[in-house]
Amino acid sequence: MLSNSQKIILAFITVIIGLVFLTQVVTIDDTVTTKGVDTISLDLVTIGVKNATGIINTSVKYYPTNYLAATSGWRSYDSGCQPAGLAFTAVNGTGVALTNTADWTKNTAGGYITFNNSYKINGTLGSNTTTLTLEYCRDGYIVESWQRSMLNMLPGFFALAILFVGVGFFYSIAKDIGII
Repeated sequence: MLSNSQKIILAFITVIIGLVFLTQVVTIDDTVTTKGVDTISLDLVTIGVKNATGIINTSVKYYPTNYLAATSGWRSYDSGCQPAGLAFTAVNGTGVALTNTADWTKNTAGGYITFNNSYKINGTLGSNTTTLTLEYCRDGYIVESWQRSMLNMLPGFFALAILFVGVGFFYSIAKDIGII
């Protein structure tokens, strides 16, 4: 039989170990239930879209990092991970959002984007730096939404189990002392 001080020490150690495991469960859960995001800073002059005088070359195709990898293999079978389902956002150097089809165009079949000759890119709002953000399905991403929902509930149940273990130890101590 354990003494009350041993039960208190065991309760704290159990809760601490449980919390360590809980952080690992949450970390792993996050990697398989959320999409990855790449943010790329582009210099339009360096990649050949804009020349030194500000003229836009609309035929230059830019292939974003991770775009082709993010649309190949198993990802090509899931509608949320196919090129059409990938989310792109672009902002010019002054922070003005670039509009798809008006300022830039995504070619889902070829895996590239082109920039259009628009005011936001070459006008007074334009600058040479553009930020492109790509949301994609990482390796191990769970494609079914119901599976992601079930997995997202796991840390909550794990935390409840830790809570019940701690309450059980303290209940046992209170019963031994005669409080309950």
